[in-house]
Amino acid sequence: MLASFARVCDLITDAGEVAALVWDGGGNGPLNVVLEREPGVALPAGARFVVKVIARSDVCSEAIPSDARDCFGAAAPRNDGMKAILLTTTDGESLLDVNLSTATPWEARPDWEYLRARRGRMAANVRWIEELLAADAARRSNGGLSNESLLKGAGAGDIARIAQAGQAVAAAYRSCDHAALAAALAALCGLGPGLTPAGDDWLAGWLLAHHCSEDLRGLRDLEGLIVETAAARTTTLSRAFLAAAAAGEADESWHELLSALASEAANQRISEAADVILAHGATSGAAMLMGFVAGVDLW
Repeated sequence: MLASFARVCDLITDAGEVAALVWDGGGNGPLNVVLEREPGVALPAGARFVVKVIARSDVCSEAIPSDARDCFGAAAPRNDGMKAILLTTTDGESLLDVNLSTATPWEARPDWEYLRARRGRMAANVRWIEELLAADAARRSNGGLSNESLLKGAGAGDIARIAQAGQAVAAAYRSCDHAALAAALAALCGLGPGLTPAGDDWLAGWLLAHHCSEDLRGLRDLEGLIVETAAARTTTLSRAFLAAAAAGEADESWHELLSALASEAANQRISEAADVILAHGATSGAAMLMGFVAGVDLW
């Protein structure tokens, strides 16, 4: 168990792969298995579990232990061929049974080809995000943050540092200076507080914007450099999110925002979609939106 929160439990395998069990409003995302309801058992961070994956072809009515504490329907990507995931403690106690037999697969990659064809409209509409970010920056400067956010170390200073470091990354990329880009990425990766530092969130948003670029060859080079840099400089969970963004994967709130930007939607739909992202974490949503806007600027 990598991390445990009110509505999310992040699991990590010995091979370093990350998956998240989410519930109670937690939506679809590249790492997520969406449970229908709260597990109802303690899943403490740091605890080790044995995960048994049962193939669909091997399942019969006796395969699922009758004394398992709970059984959940789940929505998970790429679940073909799997019937269930059983989490047991290392001493064999059955703790959680996630039933995948009725799971609905979800595609984490937006339709990038569709979005690339509408880059002009997206670039014009991104001004609504810029207005929201300006209002958020003013709110942070005036101390309009909750006590919880302040305890996490979020504030105008963090956002300003991320913005400055992000500008160095964008400038190095624009000038095709590989050495300067590597140095700027090293300064940004892992920068800021939190399980997913705001510098990484900025990079994730920047990568999503790059997937709308026509320079896909340059994008692949950029993806590799960012993932390589992040490997030594940031948290395990943040590396997983950056790898997903590099692969063009995003959670459903970003799917909605990208769709709104590419459509002829009124600014209210765009603002509402961006507001949902802005509410992510103390700085995560704001930093990711900033990175996305900076990536759009490079178009």
